[in-house]
Amino acid sequence: MPLLVTPGSLLVSYAPTGSSFAPVIAATVRPRQLSAMPGGSYQYRFAQRWVARYGFGTVRGEVRGGLNSWGLFYRYNLSQRHRPFYVRAGLDYSTLKLRQRLGRLPNPDANLRVDGTRLNASRLALGLQTVTTGFQPHLGAELELNARYQLLLEASYWVRPRTRQELLLEEKRGFFRSNATVSLSSPELRVQLNNEPLHSPLVVPQRFGVRLGLQFGQF
Repeated sequence: MPLLVTPGSLLVSYAPTGSSFAPVIAATVRPRQLSAMPGGSYQYRFAQRWVARYGFGTVRGEVRGGLNSWGLFYRYNLSQRHRPFYVRAGLDYSTLKLRQRLGRLPNPDANLRVDGTRLNASRLALGLQTVTTGFQPHLGAELELNARYQLLLEASYWVRPRTRQELLLEEKRGFFRSNATVSLSSPELRVQLNNEPLHSPLVVPQRFGVRLGLQFGQF
């Protein structure tokens, strides 16, 4: 997944009112162009050539996050007499979260509440998160390998994406996780990049994306 990253020296300070939890974090944002995002999708053909899809993915590496998308696509077989070869075109509505990790810090406040969520773990993970939502038209091709497997190649494009940026605080207790977010407009939060207030998103997806995958099922 191609990313657009603003590199530099990052300084984040958060001081919730009436709390002893007041971290000040310095981090270096390194330039990068690509990030791996393994994932999958569930597809349901409700008409001869129309398919509904729910897709998901997990972003790995220094920048982490996840993708959820819902959409429809149309597929047409160009090779009626030989091995099926399909072209497909569709539209997804996607939500992509990308998080620049800031570290895991001690939490001295057992009664800490952030946006109505109680976070009382002894250590909290913090990250600066960008949430991108929007429509993604896509165009691709499928090659049927056998009756159950198809090879897929697909290109997509973000159309007028909307973004918001927030501080993410997360605690983990066994198998359970709780998290809360703080908007960058909060007076309790201060974020600077290269000694200037951060106004634009730190990391966002580039407009074009490519998906390569293996499908399993009876379509």
